[in-house]
Amino acid sequence: MDRFQFAQFLRTRREALRPGDVGLPPGGLRRTPGLRREEVAALAGIKSDFYERLELGRVMQVAPEVVADLAKALRLHREAFVRLCRLAGFHGAVAGERYVEPGTLALLDALVDVPAWVLDDAMTVVAQNALSSAFHRVSVGQPGWRSNLVWQWFMIDSPKQLVPPHDRAVLSRALVTELRAAAAWRGEGTTPGRLVADLKETSPEFARHWEQAAVTRFEPIRFSCTHRVGLLELNLEMMVSPATGHRLLLLRPDIGTGTSVRLGRLKPDRPAEPAGEAMASRYKGPGE
Repeated sequence: MDRFQFAQFLRTRREALRPGDVGLPPGGLRRTPGLRREEVAALAGIKSDFYERLELGRVMQVAPEVVADLAKALRLHREAFVRLCRLAGFHGAVAGERYVEPGTLALLDALVDVPAWVLDDAMTVVAQNALSSAFHRVSVGQPGWRSNLVWQWFMIDSPKQLVPPHDRAVLSRALVTELRAAAAWRGEGTTPGRLVADLKETSPEFARHWEQAAVTRFEPIRFSCTHRVGLLELNLEMMVSPATGHRLLLLRPDIGTGTSVRLGRLKPDRPAEPAGEAMASRYKGPGE
């Protein structure tokens, strides 16, 4: 790892950004240009003191997933992300699944009235907006499959119990079909293939749907759920990035049902903290 070049790269990119570039409020007067160090740390989901040591060139090694999270926080385009990976001492493909394009992140920031997630092809959450966290908390970067929507759906009962049986079955089939397509494309030894194997072993419901599912194109799904804010009539829609294969999944309120008003009750009264702040304790850095 070229720690001094890595540090300079981070510092230069941080100073070039403004709060509005990353979905943050202006935040009043600033002594120096660009974002504050603690803002970048929060957006990346790492400790502020660890990020400070990165910028000072005091870290000898950094994990690929942290580099990917830094790239998201700093809104790096793909070429800059690859360069950051090389400065860290590894190829960009190692952290590629966690990287999210700046355009996708900007769209995510703009979707303030709709729960939205960015998923990799195995349906693991790699980024999310504030309303999606309030709707159903699935934190980015959790160990194992805990950040995976398919695993959450089949292995944790609470999300399914909010949905009536017919809609529940439709959503189950759609998730399995989407995962089947990814597993067929990438093969058994890849992330989607390993997830399928684990789910077939641990979830009889998933195994049953897996035997019945076909590889088809995803279609939008209308469903309802009984949330703590009331009945929500939603449309599950998904767009795929041709560059990365990431999915932007959103829950669009059904027009004329009052769902938009009820979703609005999930918004915090104060500006939401960066999504990474809630995850900042998950990575403390080497030796901590």
